[in-house]
Amino acid sequence: MDIKIDLLSYANLGASINSAEIDAYCDVSAELKEQYKQKETSLKKKEFTDKFRRALNKANDELIKIRLAEGSLHSVFAKTIAYLLQKSGPLPTPTIHDLIQEIHPDLCDDSVDRVINGARFGKKWKHAVRTAQQQLKKKGLVELTNGKWRLI
Repeated sequence: MDIKIDLLSYANLGASINSAEIDAYCDVSAELKEQYKQKETSLKKKEFTDKFRRALNKANDELIKIRLAEGSLHSVFAKTIAYLLQKSGPLPTPTIHDLIQEIHPDLCDDSVDRVINGARFGKKWKHAVRTAQQQLKKKGLVELTNGKWRLI
């Protein structure tokens, strides 16, 4: 029974998608494959590299749109934090970051920094994780004790 509960809890971290969304993503994927084939056989590598990059960005955008259809990035991270703490017990923030990045690599882009007035403040997705932690704390669902987050 524990395995079933764990699988259902893990599945709950993803997004429910309908057949139209799957079809749209498949179309984007097919376009991406075609662009890649053209890029490989083209003498105009630069032109097709740009087309391929645009197609890849379109596929990425479509995936993220599907992933966030059920809630904001913070709510996805909040559900994931609750899942991780329920499954693993108390965890420090760096470990939570690592585990969230393993579960949601598409939402954890290390190339995007949080920049305010030209100053860099770390990875943007990690700030979203910290915001999710604080939201859970305000709701009385988690607490930080001795450097580790735990469910209440």
